Amino acid sequence: MIKSKEWQWDKVKLDSNSNWINPSKESIRLAKRWKKKFFNDVFDLGCGVGRHTYLFAYEGFNVFSMDLNKEVVKVLDKDTKDKNLKTHVFQGDFLNIPLKNESLDAIFAFHVLSHTDTEGLRIVSKELNRILRSGGEAFFDLNCYKNLGEAQSNWPKLDENTYVCKDDGPEYDVPHIYVTKDLIKDVFSNFKILKIKLVKTKHISDCRKNSFYHYHILLRKI
Repeated sequence: MIKSKEWQWDKVKLDSNSNWINPSKESIRLAKRWKKKFFNDVFDLGCGVGRHTYLFAYEGFNVFSMDLNKEVVKVLDKDTKDKNLKTHVFQGDFLNIPLKNESLDAIFAFHVLSHTDTEGLRIVSKELNRILRSGGEAFFDLNCYKNLGEAQSNWPKLDENTYVCKDDGPEYDVPHIYVTKDLIKDVFSNFKILKIKLVKTKHISDCRKNSFYHYHILLRKI
């Protein structure tokens, strides 16, 4: 299993039009869903600079926010405290999440869980199941195998599904796993799968500007 590698946020352009500043439409929909379910404790896994942390906090959730990059965590922690938001921001690795068993109602991880290899994804699945309460939900996305192309052919291959990014930019040296629907069902068989949807998106990464296919996955802990 490869060691987790943080994003280099100092190489990301952040302004009012950035994908990494504005909350995703998925987070807005899920905030509405989870409020109707009376969920309270939400985990923004791989929070980055905090676009979804702010969204969930302003919607009234008690938000736990974690990222591997200690610099963005430090800035986000200070800003959310200055704003008196109900947040708990900390550094951590999704392979060993520093939260108690069954401590969360919901998990949101956007453009995060693809940054490991096949063995690592299986460990992440166990960690998500461990920290969720019974009936709790997890939403995340994963790179589809359709994204494999010319760029990845020049990247080091770690296993049958995983390559290490060598594009110049924030994802340099970060592992990327590319999955099929069958692999998702296998790795996350410890959950009830509510949805697996293939979505085509554009301009996901600051280092690559093509169209991408991602699986959007919604799970419930049994």
